[in-house]
Amino acid sequence: MERAHRQALEELQRQHERHIKELEAEKDRLLLEESQDTAQVMEALKTKHKEELEREVEKVKRLSSGMLDSQTLQAQQQTDTRALQRELAGLSERYSQKCLELNRAEQSNAEREREISRMERDMEQLKKENQDLKARLTEEIVRMRSNVKDHGSEDDKDRTPCELQG
Repeated sequence: MERAHRQALEELQRQHERHIKELEAEKDRLLLEESQDTAQVMEALKTKHKEELEREVEKVKRLSSGMLDSQTLQAQQQTDTRALQRELAGLSERYSQKCLELNRAEQSNAEREREISRMERDMEQLKKENQDLKARLTEEIVRMRSNVKDHGSEDDKDRTPCELQG
């Protein structure tokens, strides 16, 4: 029984260590993914901003040289604005999805942490039960040895330890 408790305890400890390693790996993966996604979004915004600035500089150059009229410029600006709004909506959607994924991962992580805490409590309870069983077993062995010494006659030698108790 003691061996079974020890094995169960060791298995719970191994499971606990595996869960912790899995949680840490998942956390690291999510953080890396979030960092990469953020960097991509920032890079995309920076690129779009640079492109927009270049277009505006080009428009100013053309305007100053008289190549564009105000209606053409206004139409171009509206087209650019709509394109930027669509792109911003797409980026916003991607960001929202990543936030939802991160939230689900955090909830899953919290759930796993609760499970680990429960397992740790169970492990502590098993350790306590194991110690209690060891103490009872030691007491029983001492008592049985004492009975065997106290009843050292020939009649007692033929009796089982259970018969000696009665």
